[in-house]
Amino acid sequence: MGNTAYAHSYIDESRVTAKTPWLKSYDPECPAHLDYFMGTLEEAFERMAEKYPDYIAYDFMGKSTTYKKAIADIHACAKALKAMGIKEGDKITICMPNAPQTVTIFYAVNMVGAIANMVHPLSAVKEIAFCLRDSESVAAITLDQFYDKFVEVRREVELPHLIITSVADALSPIMKLGYKLTEGRKIKKPEGDDFTLFAIVVGFAETEYGYASIKEMESINLEVAPNLPKIPILQDMTFKPCPIENIPDEKLQSFLSNMYDREEI
Repeated sequence: MGNTAYAHSYIDESRVTAKTPWLKSYDPECPAHLDYFMGTLEEAFERMAEKYPDYIAYDFMGKSTTYKKAIADIHACAKALKAMGIKEGDKITICMPNAPQTVTIFYAVNMVGAIANMVHPLSAVKEIAFCLRDSESVAAITLDQFYDKFVEVRREVELPHLIITSVADALSPIMKLGYKLTEGRKIKKPEGDDFTLFAIVVGFAETEYGYASIKEMESINLEVAPNLPKIPILQDMTFKPCPIENIPDEKLQSFLSNMYDREEI
């Protein structure tokens, strides 16, 4: 974050002819004019995270997130956007409900200098297609439950990048299990070449990583709570770490190189 700067409301009081009788009722500690922070929205958020790292930034379905965790998520998301090739001035359509990922992606977009185009997720296919086309968006993010809608959208407008997230990702373990057993079961999984998942990325050393395919991830489960039966996590014994340059998947190698070779956003 750059140096903190403020903007003053430059008012030449000698030229003000309007009367302000209410000012005499102000508390002595209440200023008549305000100084405003000169910086980006993300820098303002960062400032709060530095000042109040352990304060609660937001709550979602009973799960609290501190400013420290929130800003770390924003930084990670901004790195991922840069690794995807998102640059200053690009337009990103955020087609999301009120969820933690919406906060994260919004400030991450702001951090890399891109422009957020907010669209209601319940908009019709043609409405979303129009918003993408009109804003010249190079990427969009939405929930997995709206994936089918975006499949139709991409038949009408070019969209280089589509990021899919899930409400389950932002829930506590017990809530996540409940969600997957109820509403989550109704959501179809993305299929085909349209969906690429660069996960799981596990840091074994500074420049060594391993990754798991979607099929491998199906065997990974969570320990939900002490009073519930343990759900085992199965290990693939053939899954081994390796340097980035040795990863056979060129797209993944490029993605990881772009993400981890940059020291700064």
